[in-house]
Amino acid sequence: DYRENEKFYKFLDKLSVALDIYFYPSKVVSAYLIEKENNWDIFLSQKEMFLIISADYTIFELPNLRKHYKEKPSLNEKYLNDIPLFLLPDISLYFKEPTLKSSLFQALKLKIQNIKNDK
Repeated sequence: DYRENEKFYKFLDKLSVALDIYFYPSKVVSAYLIEKENNWDIFLSQKEMFLIISADYTIFELPNLRKHYKEKPSLNEKYLNDIPLFLLPDISLYFKEPTLKSSLFQALKLKIQNIKNDK
């Protein structure tokens, strides 16, 4: 749970604020809490969800979540059910190399533009 790692949670919270300002409303949720309650069907059925951002290891360490994971390798696209998924590498990398934050924001901007163009 990111709330247990305050540094990671703050990073994701700041990312969420930036996404709110530049693109769409955003919020940080605990995948571990949803997993524990096995509420993925309910969570992923929300119509207003445009994009999910997750640490890559989270998908693979939560078995109930993993059931919803889909890939289109030929297009290099990933989804949770039908919601586009953007996977982050280990978040600690952004603390070791702060210049990666700019690359992350540019990659997210491109991903969001591509999703909007596909709709």
